[in-house]
Amino acid sequence: MFGKSKMSGVRCFLTALCLAFMAVSGLSAAAQSNVKFDDGLPQIDRQVSECLRQKGIGFLPRTDVICYNAMIFPDHLKRLKTLPQARRIIFTSSGGNMLVARRMNEELRRRDTPVTIAGPCLSSCAMLIIPGLNRLHIHKTALIASHGITNLGFDDWYVWEHQGRRPSAMQRASASIGMDDDYMFYKSANVHVEQHLKSVGVDVGYINRISDRMSLDARRFRDCLVKPSDYWTIMTPDHIQAYLGRSVVRMERFVSGWSDPLNRAYTHIGVAISDQSYIMHEEYASAGCPPQRSAGASIMASNTVR
Repeated sequence: MFGKSKMSGVRCFLTALCLAFMAVSGLSAAAQSNVKFDDGLPQIDRQVSECLRQKGIGFLPRTDVICYNAMIFPDHLKRLKTLPQARRIIFTSSGGNMLVARRMNEELRRRDTPVTIAGPCLSSCAMLIIPGLNRLHIHKTALIASHGITNLGFDDWYVWEHQGRRPSAMQRASASIGMDDDYMFYKSANVHVEQHLKSVGVDVGYINRISDRMSLDARRFRDCLVKPSDYWTIMTPDHIQAYLGRSVVRMERFVSGWSDPLNRAYTHIGVAISDQSYIMHEEYASAGCPPQRSAGASIMASNTVR
């Protein structure tokens, strides 16, 4: 869902962020989770640490482990397809093109290689890469976050985008036959994700419950509204377990929310509107939102319904 130029800004903090996760991995606030977490494996921990320092797509030196530390665009898929079979794939990505993510998911399933999700798995990584994998390992460094409220109907979307103004009957009719290009582009994210989830046997609640949570958090946040596509929500261990549990072979304690100590290296890039949802600084500022308050104040504000 990100373009290459915007993603370059996100990628610059990945290495420092993930290594900070490694340093505080025993302190997660996810203790309230109902999930029974697995202990880390020292050998995989070392490989993850090395992969988070190694940009690009290729084998870790002197191993049969593929490190995928890159965005999700056609050239990256082509590169992955050139590599021989591996014992494990460590996957970290800040997102990219949704159609390519679906094709990459197909490639990963074809390989049937254990996949370790480590570090940030954002946007199309969370929404399209993870669902459907057969032998999934969630590493303690993982931050899994969905991008955008994807399931608004036309009226709700129009009111949101046009500061409360309602669509005309003609605009509704145009949207109903696919003639509103802006809405069709917005809706395409949900179409891609729901089609993918159905094709791999994952309940569409995997994305729709996150979108509903994101929408509720956005409406409760009193400071401002940004575009529906500019919100993010962290997927909790309980959410992953509920929808992907049969595919998860190992789940270590990983980032469960904005206030989770495991997330502290990430909080500088956005404004929290709840303990699960946030807005990137660039979108927050460009929407004319008021100067950022403390994360704690923002989260407290989100708990009061307008």
